[in-house]
This record gives sequence, structure tokens and C-alpha cells, in this order.
Amino acid sequence: MQVPALVTRPAGTALAAGFARLAARRGGEGVHTRGLPLTGTLELRPRARVAGVPLLDGPGSYPVTARSSWGVGPVPGLPDVPGLGLRLHDADGRGGVQDLLLDGSLAAPHDRVLVLRRDLAGWYGTPLRLRLRGRDGAKVNVTVRLRGRRVGLDTIAAAGGIEGMLLV
Repeated sequence: MQVPALVTRPAGTALAAGFARLAARRGGEGVHTRGLPLTGTLELRPRARVAGVPLLDGPGSYPVTARSSWGVGPVPGLPDVPGLGLRLHDADGRGGVQDLLLDGSLAAPHDRVLVLRRDLAGWYGTPLRLRLRGRDGAKVNVTVRLRGRRVGLDTIAAAGGIEGMLLV
């Protein structure tokens, strides 16, 4: 379903103005201003179905740069939307990168529903579906689950990292 420009333009303009004001008040970005940079490796196992995308179609090991952050705060005692940014290096086998921006969500298949919580462990999803191979490609769910209990930026740093699982 395509939403008419008569709706998307004014909504986009209002959102852009709101985030610009928030960013100006916060001295930079509007949300996810502070985070913890991480590095690691994404290990992909063979899949039963071929997606037609080099990154997903075979087993492989890819270097990952990640950043875990809180949307607004954290404000002590209040829940927030956690964020997870993943950059997969050499995702296409030719030196290209694939960026994935995910927010705290419910478990798949409800991963487009953002949730407020007090720790970084749990499910992350994309509010909008991603498309394989361009604009007319199939829509896919991309979700990540970070394992752990009561995980915060400070405990991730102390532990030297986190373990997660990427589901497509």
C-alpha cells in the first residue's frame, strides 16, 4: 500500500521540524545521542531458502561494528526505547557495507511495535520492513535478540560485549 503524498509530505515536514528542534536543544542529534560502540563478528549459517542476496544466501563470517544506545535518556526510573545500530562490513563480498538500524520491539512477527523498557537486552526490530534487491523486492523482517538479563550500557562495557542473534 502506498500512502499518498498529500499525507506523507505534511507529516514528514512536521516530524522533521520537531526532530530539528529537539536536536538543537540537545546540541546534536535528537535521539540516541549517547551510545556504546562495539565490534564483533556476525556468523551466518546456511539457510534452507535462497533470498537472492549475497549476504543472506550462504554461510559466512562478517566483521560488525555496532552501537547500542537509549532513545532519549536514560532518565532514572523511566523506561526508554533502546536502539541498536549494526554495520556489517564486506556484506556484498566486494567491500560494501550494510547498515541496520533497529529499535527495541516485541518479538517477531510483532517486531514493528516499539516498546519502552529499562534494559538493553531483548528484541529489536525495524519499524518499517526492508526490501530485498531494491524497491520492488520482497519485504523481509529483520530482528535481533540481545541475550542477557538487565543489560545496560555500563554492564555491556564491563562485560566486554554482548551476544545477539540476527533473524531474517
